[in-house]
Amino acid sequence: MENRLGVEDFELLLETNRLLSSKLELSELLYSIMDLASRVMKVEASSVLLLDEKKKELYLDIAVGVAEEKVKGIRIPVGQGIAGAAVHDEKSLIVNDVKKDSRWKGAALLAESDFDTKSILASPLRVKGYTVGVIEAINKVDGSGFNVFDQELFEAFASQAAICVENAKLYTNLRVEKEKIEKVFKEMADSAVMVTPEGEVLGMNNQASRLLGEGRIANLKDLEALGYFFSPSLGAIFNDPGRNGSFEARRRDPQLLILSGTWSRFGTDGDGECLFLFRDVTQERKEELIRKSFLSVISHKLRTPLVAITGYLPFLREDQDKFTDANRRALDAIDKESRHLSYLIEDLIRFSTVAGVVDFDGIAQNRSSAHRLMEDALSKAGLLVQSYKVAVTKKLDSESQVIGDTVLLIDTLRSLIENAVKFNDKPNKTLNLKVEAAGDRVHFAIEDNGPGIPPEERDRIFRGFHQIESDFTGQVQGMGLGLAFVKKVVELHRGNVELSSKVGQGSTFTVVLPKA
Repeated sequence: MENRLGVEDFELLLETNRLLSSKLELSELLYSIMDLASRVMKVEASSVLLLDEKKKELYLDIAVGVAEEKVKGIRIPVGQGIAGAAVHDEKSLIVNDVKKDSRWKGAALLAESDFDTKSILASPLRVKGYTVGVIEAINKVDGSGFNVFDQELFEAFASQAAICVENAKLYTNLRVEKEKIEKVFKEMADSAVMVTPEGEVLGMNNQASRLLGEGRIANLKDLEALGYFFSPSLGAIFNDPGRNGSFEARRRDPQLLILSGTWSRFGTDGDGECLFLFRDVTQERKEELIRKSFLSVISHKLRTPLVAITGYLPFLREDQDKFTDANRRALDAIDKESRHLSYLIEDLIRFSTVAGVVDFDGIAQNRSSAHRLMEDALSKAGLLVQSYKVAVTKKLDSESQVIGDTVLLIDTLRSLIENAVKFNDKPNKTLNLKVEAAGDRVHFAIEDNGPGIPPEERDRIFRGFHQIESDFTGQVQGMGLGLAFVKKVVELHRGNVELSSKVGQGSTFTVVLPKA
């Protein structure tokens, strides 16, 4: 038997890949994966066991084709049973007669159901070198046993299923984090204290520290001993089965103080941490700190499943000549959108990397040729410039040098070049690059013949997440972080960004830096 995947197999694998963009709720996703697993492998049943990293146990979340309610809740230590052995050994296992396999007798995974298990193919679900669970195909429909070809096909399927599972878990975690952060953003004018369900203080903002006294309380209930009267009582709040409510706290001595606010409980079952928000205004720099933390969570955690997706695409490309036109278009779409998402994540990472740096001392300080910085930036943006057939002219001073982070400066100039190209709606696009010395400064100018920038937008465009309306520029790409990144990097280098623009004629962005 030829040990190759056929067109039908690739079509089903592509359908699995599309789940990444259509299924983000874990339970719904797992049902879809199991349905596809049964179709791909032509088996009577399938199941997924997820890995509890802390307890080193596998637990059955769903099972298709078996008595689900009877087997849910079963937990298998890693290394025990067929599934546990597959995870422990980090490789697929074929057992074509489970009744003769001692591991099956030890685990008895489906013994509580009426389902007659004859054969199992188990494959670990692995993403970027770590295991998230195991997937099993049970009993081939035609009654035959599993073979090496089945294993190859199932491992290809499992690699996609693992990405789906990890992506869904990531989505759930990010949703909880986003819920917390959005709440803090919404109420940031107030003091904030985050506590456990028992009242133990996990953290508080500056406003709360000033009000309550930094280090004075380890548990929110300590406030009652300090003369604070809560209505309803803190005990009633912590025992409340709801997710949110309001409260008032009064302290008479040494002077009257009235705190009025809200509490919100997080977690999927409403039994997680509790956030108390009350009274005063939180400084703008705290809002920035929370936003930067959120950007970092999104960018770094999304990058892991994205790398797995893009890494699998070349494998699919190898046999794309066997695909239908529709399948090739689907593969091209996955490729295009994966690259687009990669660009967005890189923007997030770049922005969050520099957002926390406060001054020149916090960056690398290398001596660089000014004209080489512009040449390298143009080279990095070369594919985009070529694809848009932009006519480029250059006038670069070969003598001037600057001191700073070479990588950040190149990325800054590249961002300006790419913006000049992407947002130019003219059929004959031009780009004029200049580097020249002016006294103790070096000017890097990027001039285009695009639509220009309206006067009312010229200050706003340097703010994070701001974009000019698409009906003016012709398109909206990215998240509006490019110019915010440019401004931040240039200011870290003790420089400034100048903008001159005429609507309908074009714009010139000039980065001005101290000469070395």
